[in-house]
Amino acid sequence: MIGPPAIGIRLPNSGPLASPAAILEVALLSESLGFDSVWVHDHLAWPSSRRTHFAAGSIEAVRDQQPDFFESVSVLAFLAGATRRIGLGTSGLVLPWRDPRVLAKQLATIHEMSGHRLVAGVAIGRFEDEFEAQQVPYRQRGRITDEHLACLVAILGPSPVTTFQGERVQVEGAEYFPKPRDFPIWICGMSAQAHQRVVRFGRGWLPGLLTPDEYGAAARVLAGRLAAAGRSPAEVAWGLEIFTALAPTDAAAQAIARRTLEHQWGDLASGAARSLVGSPATIAGRMQEYAAAGVTHFEVKFLAHDLDMMRGMIRTYAEDVVPRLAASSDRNR
Repeated sequence: MIGPPAIGIRLPNSGPLASPAAILEVALLSESLGFDSVWVHDHLAWPSSRRTHFAAGSIEAVRDQQPDFFESVSVLAFLAGATRRIGLGTSGLVLPWRDPRVLAKQLATIHEMSGHRLVAGVAIGRFEDEFEAQQVPYRQRGRITDEHLACLVAILGPSPVTTFQGERVQVEGAEYFPKPRDFPIWICGMSAQAHQRVVRFGRGWLPGLLTPDEYGAAARVLAGRLAAAGRSPAEVAWGLEIFTALAPTDAAAQAIARRTLEHQWGDLASGAARSLVGSPATIAGRMQEYAAAGVTHFEVKFLAHDLDMMRGMIRTYAEDVVPRLAASSDRNR
Protein backbone atom coordinates (compact mmCIF):
# COMPACT_ATOMS: atom_id res chain seq x y z
CA MET A 1 0.00 0.00 0.00
CA ILE A 2 1.27 3.46 -0.92
CA GLY A 3 0.18 6.19 1.47
CA PRO A 4 -2.13 5.91 4.48
CA PRO A 5 -5.36 3.90 4.28
CA ALA A 6 -8.53 5.65 3.17
CA ILE A 7 -11.13 6.33 5.85
CA GLY A 8 -14.88 6.33 5.27
CA ILE A 9 -17.56 7.34 7.76
CA ARG A 10 -20.72 5.29 8.34
CA LEU A 11 -23.73 7.58 8.39
CA PRO A 12 -26.63 7.28 10.85
CA ASN A 13 -29.21 6.09 8.32
CA SER A 14 -30.51 3.71 10.98
CA GLY A 15 -30.46 3.34 14.73
CA PRO A 16 -30.97 5.74 17.62
CA LEU A 17 -29.26 8.70 15.91
CA ALA A 18 -31.04 8.30 12.56
CA SER A 19 -32.81 11.30 11.05
CA PRO A 20 -32.68 13.14 7.72
CA ALA A 21 -30.94 16.08 9.39
CA ALA A 22 -28.34 13.86 11.09
CA ILE A 23 -27.54 11.97 7.87
CA LEU A 24 -26.97 15.19 5.95
CA GLU A 25 -25.04 16.89 8.75
CA VAL A 26 -22.62 13.99 9.24
CA ALA A 27 -22.08 13.66 5.48
CA LEU A 28 -21.31 17.37 5.07
CA LEU A 29 -19.07 17.37 8.15
CA SER A 30 -17.16 14.34 6.85
CA GLU A 31 -16.66 16.02 3.49
CA SER A 32 -15.51 19.30 5.06
CA LEU A 33 -12.93 17.45 7.18
CA GLY A 34 -11.43 15.67 4.17
CA PHE A 35 -12.57 12.09 4.72
CA ASP A 36 -12.55 9.84 1.69
CA SER A 37 -16.12 8.55 1.74
CA VAL A 38 -19.42 8.17 3.57
CA TRP A 39 -21.38 4.93 3.76
CA VAL A 40 -24.88 3.67 4.46
CA HIS A 41 -26.12 0.18 5.23
CA ASP A 42 -29.18 -1.58 3.88
CA HIS A 43 -32.30 -3.15 5.34
CA LEU A 44 -35.95 -2.78 4.36
CA ALA A 45 -38.50 -4.33 6.73
CA TRP A 46 -36.91 -3.51 10.09
CA PRO A 47 -38.66 -4.53 13.35
CA SER A 48 -38.77 -2.62 16.62
CA SER A 49 -37.19 -5.64 18.32
CA ARG A 50 -33.96 -4.91 16.43
CA ARG A 51 -33.37 -1.39 17.77
CA THR A 52 -30.01 -2.44 19.21
CA HIS A 53 -28.67 -3.58 15.84
CA PHE A 54 -27.29 -0.32 14.50
CA ALA A 55 -24.28 1.15 12.75
CA ALA A 56 -24.09 4.52 14.51
CA GLY A 57 -24.96 5.16 18.13
CA SER A 58 -24.74 3.02 21.26
CA ILE A 59 -26.87 1.05 23.69
CA GLU A 60 -27.06 4.19 25.82
CA ALA A 61 -28.62 6.09 22.91
CA VAL A 62 -31.41 3.57 22.26
CA ARG A 63 -34.86 4.85 23.22
CA ASP A 64 -38.44 3.67 22.84
CA GLN A 65 -38.64 4.98 19.29
CA GLN A 66 -39.69 3.87 15.86
CA PRO A 67 -36.84 1.96 14.21
CA ASP A 68 -36.39 4.45 11.38
CA PHE A 69 -34.23 2.99 8.60
CA PHE A 70 -33.68 5.30 5.65
CA GLU A 71 -33.30 3.32 2.43
CA SER A 72 -29.72 3.19 1.19
CA VAL A 73 -29.99 3.95 -2.54
CA SER A 74 -32.40 6.83 -1.91
CA VAL A 75 -30.11 8.33 0.73
CA LEU A 76 -27.10 8.18 -1.57
CA ALA A 77 -29.05 9.79 -4.40
CA PHE A 78 -29.92 12.65 -2.06
CA LEU A 79 -26.32 12.97 -0.82
CA ALA A 80 -24.97 12.91 -4.37
CA GLY A 81 -26.66 16.26 -4.87
CA ALA A 82 -25.82 17.64 -1.43
CA THR A 83 -22.06 16.93 -1.58
CA ARG A 84 -19.37 17.72 -4.13
CA ARG A 85 -16.25 15.60 -3.53
CA ILE A 86 -16.69 12.80 -1.04
CA GLY A 87 -17.18 9.19 -2.12
CA LEU A 88 -20.53 7.47 -1.56
CA GLY A 89 -20.89 3.81 -0.66
CA THR A 90 -23.23 1.02 0.43
CA SER A 91 -22.23 -1.66 2.92
CA GLY A 92 -23.84 -3.79 1.84
CA LEU A 93 -26.69 -3.44 -0.60
CA VAL A 94 -28.82 -6.61 -0.39
CA LEU A 95 -29.10 -7.87 -3.95
CA PRO A 96 -31.77 -10.61 -3.67
CA TRP A 97 -34.49 -8.05 -2.81
CA ARG A 98 -33.96 -5.86 -5.85
CA ASP A 99 -34.61 -6.26 -9.56
CA PRO A 100 -31.07 -5.93 -10.97
CA ARG A 101 -32.34 -4.13 -14.08
CA VAL A 102 -33.89 -1.32 -12.04
CA LEU A 103 -30.99 -1.30 -9.58
CA ALA A 104 -28.44 -1.02 -12.41
CA LYS A 105 -30.27 2.05 -13.70
CA GLN A 106 -30.33 3.63 -10.24
CA LEU A 107 -26.65 2.99 -9.60
CA ALA A 108 -25.57 4.21 -13.03
CA THR A 109 -27.59 7.40 -12.58
CA ILE A 110 -26.15 8.19 -9.15
CA HIS A 111 -22.64 7.37 -10.31
CA GLU A 112 -22.82 9.60 -13.37
CA MET A 113 -24.65 12.50 -11.71
CA SER A 114 -22.27 12.51 -8.73
CA GLY A 115 -19.16 12.68 -10.91
CA HIS A 116 -18.26 8.98 -10.55
CA ARG A 117 -18.24 8.90 -6.75
CA LEU A 118 -20.35 5.80 -6.04
CA VAL A 119 -19.17 2.41 -4.75
CA ALA A 120 -21.72 -0.40 -4.55
CA GLY A 121 -20.79 -2.75 -1.75
CA VAL A 122 -23.20 -5.68 -2.18
CA ALA A 123 -24.32 -8.48 0.12
CA ILE A 124 -26.61 -11.52 0.28
CA GLY A 125 -28.62 -10.40 3.34
CA ARG A 126 -28.85 -11.79 6.84
CA PHE A 127 -32.24 -11.78 8.59
CA GLU A 128 -34.83 -14.33 7.51
CA ASP A 129 -37.85 -12.21 8.49
CA GLU A 130 -36.81 -9.52 6.00
CA PHE A 131 -36.81 -12.08 3.20
CA GLU A 132 -40.26 -13.22 4.24
CA ALA A 133 -41.46 -9.62 4.11
CA GLN A 134 -40.01 -9.19 0.62
CA GLN A 135 -41.32 -12.60 -0.51
CA VAL A 136 -37.83 -13.72 -1.47
CA PRO A 137 -36.75 -17.28 -0.51
CA TYR A 138 -34.19 -16.95 2.27
CA ARG A 139 -32.40 -20.22 1.62
CA GLN A 140 -31.87 -19.31 -2.02
CA ARG A 141 -30.37 -15.90 -1.28
CA GLY A 142 -26.83 -16.88 -2.25
CA ARG A 143 -27.89 -18.25 -5.63
CA ILE A 144 -30.15 -15.26 -6.26
CA THR A 145 -27.31 -12.91 -5.34
CA ASP A 146 -25.00 -14.57 -7.85
CA GLU A 147 -27.59 -14.27 -10.61
CA HIS A 148 -28.47 -10.66 -9.82
CA LEU A 149 -24.79 -9.76 -9.54
CA ALA A 150 -24.02 -11.27 -12.95
CA CYS A 151 -26.97 -9.40 -14.47
CA LEU A 152 -25.90 -6.15 -12.80
CA VAL A 153 -22.36 -6.50 -14.15
CA ALA A 154 -23.67 -7.24 -17.65
CA ILE A 155 -25.87 -4.13 -17.69
CA LEU A 156 -23.24 -1.84 -16.14
CA GLY A 157 -20.53 -3.14 -18.48
CA PRO A 158 -19.40 -1.44 -21.69
CA SER A 159 -21.52 -3.42 -24.15
CA PRO A 160 -24.29 -1.20 -25.58
CA VAL A 161 -26.69 -4.17 -25.81
CA THR A 162 -27.41 -6.47 -22.87
CA THR A 163 -28.51 -10.08 -23.21
CA PHE A 164 -28.71 -12.13 -20.02
CA GLN A 165 -30.37 -15.46 -19.25
CA GLY A 166 -30.86 -16.50 -15.65
CA GLU A 167 -33.41 -18.54 -13.68
CA ARG A 168 -35.21 -15.45 -12.37
CA VAL A 169 -34.07 -12.68 -14.72
CA GLN A 170 -33.90 -12.66 -18.51
CA VAL A 171 -32.81 -9.78 -20.70
CA GLU A 172 -32.85 -10.06 -24.48
CA GLY A 173 -31.13 -7.39 -26.52
CA ALA A 174 -32.01 -4.46 -24.21
CA GLU A 175 -30.17 -1.14 -24.16
CA TYR A 176 -29.52 0.51 -20.79
CA PHE A 177 -27.96 3.95 -20.71
CA PRO A 178 -26.07 5.80 -19.34
CA LYS A 179 -23.16 3.41 -19.20
CA PRO A 180 -21.26 4.33 -16.03
CA ARG A 181 -17.54 4.77 -16.49
CA ASP A 182 -15.40 2.40 -14.44
CA PHE A 183 -18.13 1.43 -11.98
CA PRO A 184 -16.78 -0.27 -8.79
CA ILE A 185 -18.63 -3.17 -7.17
CA TRP A 186 -17.29 -4.37 -3.83
CA ILE A 187 -18.32 -7.64 -2.20
CA CYS A 188 -19.29 -7.74 1.46
CA GLY A 189 -18.88 -10.92 3.50
CA MET A 190 -16.27 -13.40 4.65
CA SER A 191 -17.45 -16.76 3.29
CA ALA A 192 -15.79 -18.78 0.54
CA GLN A 193 -18.74 -17.82 -1.67
CA ALA A 194 -18.08 -14.13 -0.99
CA HIS A 195 -14.45 -14.67 -1.99
CA GLN A 196 -15.60 -16.24 -5.26
CA ARG A 197 -17.79 -13.21 -5.95
CA VAL A 198 -14.77 -10.97 -5.45
CA VAL A 199 -12.75 -13.12 -7.86
CA ARG A 200 -15.48 -13.05 -10.53
CA PHE A 201 -16.88 -9.57 -10.21
CA GLY A 202 -15.34 -7.53 -7.39
CA ARG A 203 -13.27 -4.39 -7.47
CA GLY A 204 -13.15 -4.51 -3.67
CA TRP A 205 -13.69 -6.70 -0.61
CA LEU A 206 -15.49 -5.37 2.46
CA PRO A 207 -15.77 -7.78 5.42
CA GLY A 208 -16.30 -6.79 9.04
CA LEU A 209 -15.76 -7.75 12.66
CA LEU A 210 -12.26 -9.20 12.26
CA THR A 211 -9.07 -8.91 14.29
CA PRO A 212 -5.91 -7.92 12.38
CA ASP A 213 -4.71 -11.53 12.44
CA GLU A 214 -8.07 -12.82 11.17
CA TYR A 215 -8.13 -10.21 8.43
CA GLY A 216 -4.59 -11.02 7.33
CA ALA A 217 -5.30 -14.75 7.15
CA ALA A 218 -8.49 -14.25 5.14
CA ALA A 219 -6.81 -11.72 2.85
CA ARG A 220 -4.02 -14.17 2.05
CA VAL A 221 -6.58 -16.81 1.07
CA LEU A 222 -8.45 -14.36 -1.14
CA ALA A 223 -5.23 -13.11 -2.72
CA GLY A 224 -4.37 -16.68 -3.62
CA ARG A 225 -7.76 -17.19 -5.23
CA LEU A 226 -7.39 -13.98 -7.21
CA ALA A 227 -3.95 -15.02 -8.43
CA ALA A 228 -5.23 -18.46 -9.42
CA ALA A 229 -7.89 -16.75 -11.54
CA GLY A 230 -5.30 -14.55 -13.24
CA ARG A 231 -6.14 -11.40 -11.30
CA SER A 232 -3.68 -9.30 -9.35
CA PRO A 233 -4.53 -8.56 -5.69
CA ALA A 234 -3.49 -4.99 -6.49
CA GLU A 235 -6.68 -4.68 -8.60
CA VAL A 236 -8.81 -4.99 -5.46
CA ALA A 237 -9.59 -2.46 -2.73
CA TRP A 238 -9.13 -4.19 0.64
CA GLY A 239 -11.79 -2.78 2.92
CA LEU A 240 -12.85 -3.32 6.52
CA GLU A 241 -16.08 -2.33 8.28
CA ILE A 242 -15.33 -1.70 11.96
CA PHE A 243 -16.78 -0.10 15.10
CA THR A 244 -14.87 2.70 16.79
CA ALA A 245 -15.00 4.81 19.96
CA LEU A 246 -12.54 7.61 20.55
CA ALA A 247 -11.69 9.56 23.72
CA PRO A 248 -8.63 11.30 25.23
CA THR A 249 -7.66 8.08 27.08
CA ASP A 250 -8.11 4.38 26.44
CA ALA A 251 -10.10 4.00 29.66
CA ALA A 252 -12.52 6.77 28.69
CA ALA A 253 -13.06 5.26 25.23
CA GLN A 254 -13.67 1.82 26.73
CA ALA A 255 -16.24 3.32 29.11
CA ILE A 256 -18.10 4.80 26.14
CA ALA A 257 -18.05 1.55 24.17
CA ARG A 258 -18.37 -1.03 26.95
CA ARG A 259 -22.13 -1.67 27.03
CA THR A 260 -22.43 -1.84 23.25
CA LEU A 261 -19.43 -4.12 22.80
CA GLU A 262 -20.66 -6.39 25.59
CA HIS A 263 -24.06 -6.49 23.91
CA GLN A 264 -22.53 -7.32 20.51
CA TRP A 265 -19.85 -9.80 21.59
CA GLY A 266 -20.64 -10.82 25.16
CA ASP A 267 -17.60 -9.18 26.73
CA LEU A 268 -15.48 -6.07 26.31
CA ALA A 269 -12.25 -7.87 25.40
CA SER A 270 -13.78 -9.77 22.48
CA GLY A 271 -15.44 -6.65 21.14
CA ALA A 272 -12.38 -4.44 21.58
CA ALA A 273 -10.24 -6.98 19.71
CA ARG A 274 -12.45 -6.44 16.64
CA SER A 275 -12.91 -2.67 17.05
CA LEU A 276 -10.98 0.58 17.17
CA VAL A 277 -11.42 1.74 20.76
CA GLY A 278 -9.03 4.06 22.58
CA SER A 279 -7.12 7.31 22.45
CA PRO A 280 -6.05 8.82 19.12
CA ALA A 281 -2.60 7.28 19.51
CA THR A 282 -4.05 3.86 20.30
CA ILE A 283 -6.49 3.96 17.39
CA ALA A 284 -3.81 5.09 14.94
CA GLY A 285 -1.62 2.21 16.12
CA ARG A 286 -4.48 -0.27 15.71
CA MET A 287 -5.20 1.02 12.22
CA GLN A 288 -1.55 0.54 11.35
CA GLU A 289 -1.85 -3.09 12.50
CA TYR A 290 -4.82 -3.57 10.19
CA ALA A 291 -2.99 -1.82 7.35
CA ALA A 292 -0.07 -4.20 7.83
CA ALA A 293 -2.59 -7.06 7.52
CA GLY A 294 -3.71 -5.66 4.17
CA VAL A 295 -6.48 -3.13 4.83
CA THR A 296 -6.46 -0.19 2.41
CA HIS A 297 -9.93 1.24 3.16
CA PHE A 298 -11.59 1.59 6.56
CA GLU A 299 -15.31 2.12 7.01
CA VAL A 300 -15.66 3.24 10.63
CA LYS A 301 -18.90 3.02 12.61
CA PHE A 302 -19.00 5.33 15.61
CA LEU A 303 -20.17 4.10 19.01
CA ALA A 304 -21.47 7.38 20.42
CA HIS A 305 -24.07 8.16 23.07
CA ASP A 306 -25.52 11.06 21.09
CA LEU A 307 -25.01 12.99 17.88
CA ASP A 308 -22.85 15.62 19.57
CA MET A 309 -20.45 12.90 20.77
CA MET A 310 -20.35 11.44 17.25
CA ARG A 311 -19.49 14.86 15.79
CA GLY A 312 -16.67 15.26 18.29
CA MET A 313 -15.23 11.84 17.50
CA ILE A 314 -15.30 12.54 13.77
CA ARG A 315 -13.48 15.84 14.29
CA THR A 316 -10.85 14.21 16.50
CA TYR A 317 -10.29 11.50 13.90
CA ALA A 318 -9.61 14.19 11.31
CA GLU A 319 -7.43 16.34 13.58
CA ASP A 320 -5.46 13.69 15.46
CA VAL A 321 -5.81 10.15 14.07
CA VAL A 322 -5.44 10.93 10.35
CA PRO A 323 -2.22 12.98 10.81
CA ARG A 324 -0.71 10.15 12.87
CA LEU A 325 -1.51 7.66 10.09
CA ALA A 326 -0.03 9.97 7.48
CA ALA A 327 3.15 10.43 9.51
CA SER A 328 3.48 6.68 10.01
CA SER A 329 3.02 6.10 6.29
CA ASP A 330 5.72 8.65 5.48
CA ARG A 331 8.15 6.96 7.89
CA ASN A 332 7.50 3.54 6.36
CA ARG A 333 8.09 4.57 2.73
